[in-house]
Amino acid sequence: MPKVSIITPTYNVEKFIERAIKSVLWQTFQDWEMIIVDDGSKDKTVEIVKKYVEKDPRIKLIERKENTGGPAIPRTIACKEAKGEYIAFLDQDDIFYPENLEKRVRYLDEHPEIDILFTMAWTFDEDTKKIVNYEHGGPVNLIVRRKVIEEAEYFKPEQNGVDEIGMLYRYFLKAENNFSKQVILTKEPLSLYSRHPGQGSYVENKDPIKFVKRIESLIDEFSEEKISNIKIDEKFRNYIKKIRYIWYSRLGNFYCLAGDFKKGKEAFKKSLRLHFNLFSLFFLILSFLGYKNYRKIEFLLRMIQRKILWKLKVFVYKRKFKESYDKALKILQES
Repeated sequence: MPKVSIITPTYNVEKFIERAIKSVLWQTFQDWEMIIVDDGSKDKTVEIVKKYVEKDPRIKLIERKENTGGPAIPRTIACKEAKGEYIAFLDQDDIFYPENLEKRVRYLDEHPEIDILFTMAWTFDEDTKKIVNYEHGGPVNLIVRRKVIEEAEYFKPEQNGVDEIGMLYRYFLKAENNFSKQVILTKEPLSLYSRHPGQGSYVENKDPIKFVKRIESLIDEFSEEKISNIKIDEKFRNYIKKIRYIWYSRLGNFYCLAGDFKKGKEAFKKSLRLHFNLFSLFFLILSFLGYKNYRKIEFLLRMIQRKILWKLKVFVYKRKFKESYDKALKILQES
């Protein structure tokens, strides 16, 4: 049995998938299987993957004829097929460092009490190949023991785009799963997270209502009413209480971006009632200025975040993790 199963959902990524596969093949840790579930691609994605399947039996391809609308169902299919003790995630357009699996597997082997390990990523712009941020980077930085996914009952399609978050939270709804002792974050970047308009998480290119539905699904599943009588780790309960106001802030923003200011205002008010925060207050006020003004100012603030705050983070962390940063630049130059 392989030590690690790497889960990769794909859909119309002929431009990126070969790069992702190569970043698995070059791993210094070689006891792995890679399960690629193609979600009804119409381009040459499957054709490219099949070339690697023929060359390396550790790479497995499962084809779906019809697209399911997101990564949740393909991830569930792959995880049910996985044989590894550990489950790692590599999205179709992201890149592992060569030592990614080696370092993460060693950590989990040495810390049997840890079930969930997060690392960080350098985010890069797909067009310029420049590093633009230092962040969690989504599933590419997540590795778990297989039992985590099984106990969480896999991924929900209504949470596509945040389905890995829902999966992890469901795991901690079980009393014996100690939130404060079973999760660890290491800050050294061990992967590269791609940023481009084709992503499901790329706001400017997507229908805001899709984001609304994702967040509403999380709010509903982990509402105070539903978890109040469940015996769970108190730190996790407090964490959920704190994060709800953030969910409502984001919900309000996406409702306003979709033009539904009534629901947007309601969501901002709920956020403020849960916890006073300047984000919700500012955007609640902004929501009275009309759709065009709201979109213009929201977009301007997002650009300030990316061009100033993200650059500041890169400036700080590339000095802290110089070797990792230099390696990221080298990988991008060669990819």
